[in-house]
Amino acid sequence: MSFEAKERAVDKLLNDSIYCIPRNQRRYVWTEDNWNDMYDDVLLVADGIASSHFIGSIVLKDEGKDEGLSKYTVIDGQQRILSLTIFLVAIMFVMKKRNLMDDFGGTKKYLVAKDIKNRYREIVYPEYHLSLPKMVNYILDADQEDIAAKSITAFANYCTVSNSKDKNIIDAFKFFALKVSELETDKLLAVRDAIIGIGYVNIISSTEEDSYTIFEILNARGLDLEDHELL
Repeated sequence: MSFEAKERAVDKLLNDSIYCIPRNQRRYVWTEDNWNDMYDDVLLVADGIASSHFIGSIVLKDEGKDEGLSKYTVIDGQQRILSLTIFLVAIMFVMKKRNLMDDFGGTKKYLVAKDIKNRYREIVYPEYHLSLPKMVNYILDADQEDIAAKSITAFANYCTVSNSKDKNIIDAFKFFALKVSELETDKLLAVRDAIIGIGYVNIISSTEEDSYTIFEILNARGLDLEDHELL
């Protein structure tokens, strides 16, 4: 079995790579308890109470290059990757509403990457949950005045592709957007920095068989999984 495992931070995960979550993978199932745990843990770092936050291992299958960008299939960690992406969309929604365009532009690289043809590609692309890529593209492309005029609910409704498939995606955005909209700007930026500083173990395999073997080993330890370790 061949794989590479390295401890990294989220700013290296969501940067200049693309991650596909196939339709046949588990749906996004996190709910308010999970989002609240993640938010509280991030806030501890933003407040300086904790020095860092760790979210466990993420298992990826290396798919080679796609128009100059490294491409991976997510085998284990999709709930965390999707939640972090939604969290960042919510922060950028508030940034754009407040016309914090320099900070907005600096955070953009954690949602999209530019390929060799000079096209922006969504870093995280869940094939089943299409409301998320719509959300990412809308927050990036919409005029500041358009976002400033939209409520959290109006933005979420506009980006909803399927109420049945994407309810948890949309509810997660509403949860995080409401939370961060209550923050002063300095704290908002501190929360953004805490997110991209989150630690994890990056495990990359070159074959699907090895990827799932690693996943089974990690999840067959005879212990109950913590929320952050669930798919």
